[in-house]
Amino acid sequence: MERTFFAEEEWYRALEGPEEVYEGVIRKREGAVPLHRMRFNPWYLERPSGDAELYLGSHAGGLDDFRDAPVVITGKWLRFELEGAAVVKIAPARLVTAP
Repeated sequence: MERTFFAEEEWYRALEGPEEVYEGVIRKREGAVPLHRMRFNPWYLERPSGDAELYLGSHAGGLDDFRDAPVVITGKWLRFELEGAAVVKIAPARLVTAP
């Protein structure tokens, strides 16, 4: 299974840094308290090197079919500040289920 997220979007292509490949399992936090007052995204990539939150924007509903599945994500790190806190997430360009 394969899904395209931000690969064709101008803001994504303008992000600094190279595209990288991230491997892990897509997970969804249930009943978690939002980390930031304005936003809450329960989706993250569970990796041996440490979990990484995913930036999904308007694509948030697109991960249900990948939940608890091993995947390979091509994407970039997205770094920004939200309510005075530094936030680092993976912005996925493309996602495929791992073989």
